[in-house]
Amino acid sequence: MVNGFLIFVNQPLTLLAESRRSGGRLKGWLKDQRVKTLILIVASNSELSRIWARHLERQDHVVHVVDSQQAAVEFLYENEPEVLVLDVMLDNGSAIATADFASYRCPSTRIVFVTRSTFFADGSLFQHIPNTAAIIPERTKPTDLAEIVAYHGRAS
Repeated sequence: MVNGFLIFVNQPLTLLAESRRSGGRLKGWLKDQRVKTLILIVASNSELSRIWARHLERQDHVVHVVDSQQAAVEFLYENEPEVLVLDVMLDNGSAIATADFASYRCPSTRIVFVTRSTFFADGSLFQHIPNTAAIIPERTKPTDLAEIVAYHGRAS
């Protein structure tokens, strides 16, 4: 919680300086300074998605879970998550098309691919999808996934 403490300690001075610089208009600036990370999980396995979501929510992230390409695209039209956790073997739609749309619509969104196969073990997703931050096996512990997502959320 060191980062949270530093943000809390530094925030009053930063708010004062930004308020003076922007003529008292802080609404947009405060939105950019939010502490909670918005995460979109797109996965076919709803039970596993719920487990991941619970671990991320325990770390104070805001998590939205969907199970299809269409639902993910609809969410991305209205929101810009810091991290997209994406099942490579998505049953309802294409994970690659979803990632491509996210890269176009939300260029700062980091994508963490989760896979249950070794098909992309060569790292080719990093070449095809510019927002790719990580490719991890589906069997990764939920606590480890939460740490990877938190790390990439801070980096976005």
